[in-house]
Amino acid sequence: MKRQYFTYVAAIAVILSSVAAFGQNMNVRANVPFNFVVRGNTLPAGQYDILSMSSTGGVLSVRMENKPMATIGTNSIESLTASEKTKLIFHRYGSEYFLAEVWLEGNSRGVEIPKTHREKELALNQGPGQVVVLAELR
Repeated sequence: MKRQYFTYVAAIAVILSSVAAFGQNMNVRANVPFNFVVRGNTLPAGQYDILSMSSTGGVLSVRMENKPMATIGTNSIESLTASEKTKLIFHRYGSEYFLAEVWLEGNSRGVEIPKTHREKELALNQGPGQVVVLAELR
């Protein structure tokens, strides 16, 4: 019984630490040089701001010139090492780009954007290429 109790306490501690670690407000600006897909919508190339819409970073707003372009739910992801740069990672299939991840400089936790039906379809036929776009904290 003590072992089970310890397991529950440890699981809760991990969940709370991951929320606290990525609970910072994300405010990132990036110049994306190609059209890309977010939530099934193709957005034009240009300068984008990506902002946290929740305290846990689980919902992001993608904006262009202060105009909301998309709101997306995300999943927390973790790396063994902290990100050296603030960056957006896109998956590329032929000429189509999909926003896949957002990382903040100095953090080993980032966010992942769930794959759309279209991206899953493309992934079945070919593995994704990865394109990194450096961003800046605002």
